[in-house]
Amino acid sequence: MLSAFRTCNQVAPLTLAIVAFTLAGCVSGSPRSLQGIVDVGIVGGTATYRERIALPPDATFEAVLEDVSLVDVPAIEIARTSITGASGPPFRFSISYDRARIDPQHSYSIRARILVDGRLLFTTDTSYPVLTRGAGSTVDMAMRMVGEGERGAASASGPQ
Repeated sequence: MLSAFRTCNQVAPLTLAIVAFTLAGCVSGSPRSLQGIVDVGIVGGTATYRERIALPPDATFEAVLEDVSLVDVPAIEIARTSITGASGPPFRFSISYDRARIDPQHSYSIRARILVDGRLLFTTDTSYPVLTRGAGSTVDMAMRMVGEGERGAASASGPQ
């Protein structure tokens, strides 16, 4: 047992040295070598619905981060995440996004929806602001079940 502890104590500093050396090699180049690096941010939260129904196994939960600054213009998608085989609420999600795409003067929100066989079953109908104008990076969202007339085929990227 003591020999295993000594081995771990010898391996850990060696591992740290290798990682530090590797990282130093990544950033020691000219500024041009850093152009491909993206400053990633994360927004996230939970989404739920009130109905007491189970989802079919092929249900897909989607959450989308959007720029909603412009009035009378469709929102601009910044990033999205999806969970295939979503079993039921609450849905916990996180969305990774490129911080360079965020303008502090703009407004951003997250919307969510659940699709089954490409048909819309649940969606948010309230704005959930994030990131700017005093909003944080997490939200707790409520979705509503859509009516029969609203359940037409939903494209994978189109807003609902």
